[in-house]
Amino acid sequence: MESQNLGQTQQFEMLVKEIKQLCEKLESVQTTLRHKQEQQRHEIQKHEEMMDEFRQQFMNLNYTFLSGIETFNLSLKQRLNEILGKELETEIIETKINSSPSGTRSNVTEHFVQQELSRSKNDIDYAELQDYSIQREMEEPATEEVR
Repeated sequence: MESQNLGQTQQFEMLVKEIKQLCEKLESVQTTLRHKQEQQRHEIQKHEEMMDEFRQQFMNLNYTFLSGIETFNLSLKQRLNEILGKELETEIIETKINSSPSGTRSNVTEHFVQQELSRSKNDIDYAELQDYSIQREMEEPATEEVR
């Protein structure tokens, strides 16, 4: 009976030892899982911060782009009004030339009218050239920001 008790005690001790080893493994696995979860939380937080920063940068860029478009549109409207004003002056001068009888115009008046007509056309050409320059300037900073 004692030998039977001794055998059972040894089996019990081995089972206790195995249970202790399993508990240690379980604690190790739990510690590893907690560590991995903490790393994942940290990574998620890092990605969320990066996304917030990206959103903010995108909103700033979007605002800058829209402001630039609005400024460009205002500039184009001003230039268009200037050009239309010059074209209207040119049309009035041309109408005066075409409607007045050629015999009643003096050479001085005709020279003055032709000079004004030429100046108006030059102003229109210059305004169109300036519009092209403004357009190019607006395009260049946009390409630099994209880079």
